[in-house]
Amino acid sequence: MNTMIIELVDILDQEAASYRDMQRVLVDEENSISFSKKEPFDQVQDAKERLVVKLQRLEEKRNMLVGRLSETYQTDGTSMTISHLAHRVEPPTRQHLLDRANRLRSIIADVHEKNKHNQMMINHFLDLIKGSLKLLTHLFEDSPVYQKPGTHQLSPGFHAGGGRFICGNV
Repeated sequence: MNTMIIELVDILDQEAASYRDMQRVLVDEENSISFSKKEPFDQVQDAKERLVVKLQRLEEKRNMLVGRLSETYQTDGTSMTISHLAHRVEPPTRQHLLDRANRLRSIIADVHEKNKHNQMMINHFLDLIKGSLKLLTHLFEDSPVYQKPGTHQLSPGFHAGGGRFICGNV
């Protein structure tokens, strides 16, 4: 087997392993999304960022290697995918490349789906937080406890001005 093909298979295996790590990180991310604890979520985000950088480097290596292989197999300057490359090599190597490419596509599709799900959950939590802040902001701004000097307005709570009700029943 060509040494560049062996190197490509190794890179595909490394990418698949990194994407499996990303699957685990996304499960941790889903579990860390909450209103109460920020630290676990931040730690998961750091791990996710490190994996993204690692995956970008592996993808650059793979693209560079596939480019060199496309020159070797003289593809007339057309872009080459792993599947196209597999059809130009010998049968045992062909199956190795196709298996790795299919496995990698499957893992990437799962990672994209989990990431999209987590992003939707994060956006939902952000919307809830923004709604709560908006409610509290309007509650405090619309009826301040202390009035400006020189103005005397009745409090919306007790008519004696001793307090206010937020809710009619407890």
